Amino acid sequence: MDLDALDAAALRALIRSKDEQLSAHAAEIERLKLLIARLQRMQFGRKSEKLEREIRQLELQLDDLEESAAESRQRSERTLPAAKRLPRETMLAIVNSYFDGITSHDGSVVLAHPGCNRYENGTRVTGRRGGVNDDCVSGFANFNLANVAARRVGFVDEEAGVVLGMAVFIRRAGSPVPRNAFSEWFWIEDGRIRNIWTAMYYPGPERPVPNWPPFEGNFPLPPNLVVAP
Repeated sequence: MDLDALDAAALRALIRSKDEQLSAHAAEIERLKLLIARLQRMQFGRKSEKLEREIRQLELQLDDLEESAAESRQRSERTLPAAKRLPRETMLAIVNSYFDGITSHDGSVVLAHPGCNRYENGTRVTGRRGGVNDDCVSGFANFNLANVAARRVGFVDEEAGVVLGMAVFIRRAGSPVPRNAFSEWFWIEDGRIRNIWTAMYYPGPERPVPNWPPFEGNFPLPPNLVVAP
C-alpha cells in the first residue's frame, strides 16, 4: 500500500475508519464478555431457559466479533501471490459493480462470491442463514436508496487485494431516513468480493457531507447527482 500517494483527506479518512473499527471491536468484545459473565452468575443455582437463551445469543455475537477481529488482523497482514493479483482498473470495476448493484437494486450485477460477508461498524450483518439470501448482495431490491453519490476510492492495494471506497447513500425521494456517509474496505479474491468492512454514520441535513473533492464540504449535492422527486 503506497500511503505516500494518498492526499491528506484520504489519509484522515483511512486513519479514522481504522480507529473506529478497532475501537468498536475491542469495546464490544469486552462489553459482551462482562455481560455473559454476569448472566452466568445470575444463572448459577437456578434453571432459567430465558437466561440460557440470552447467554447463547450473546455468545454468538461474541464469536462473530472475535471472528471479525481475527479476519481484520489477517487482512492487514496478507499478501496475495503474484498470480492472484489483479490490475488496479479491474479492482476498481469490481468495487463499482457493488455500488452499481445497490443503485440498480439488483444483486446479480455485483461481482461477489456467494456467501460474501459484510461487517458494519464492527458487527457482522450477514451469514445468519448460512449465506443463503443473507450475504453481502442480499436485500438490494427493497433497499432505501436512489443513488450512491460522491464515490471516491482512497487507495487500491494490489498486493493485498484490498480497496478502500467512500461514498454517500442518497435516499429515495420523500424518505425520512437520513443519508448515510461511509467508507468501505473491500477484500477481493479471485476476481470477486469476499468480504466488506464498513464504517458509517448518518449526518444531519445541516452537516457538510460529503467533504472531499470536488465537493469540499458543500451540500446539498449537485442536481445531476440527486434523483428528482
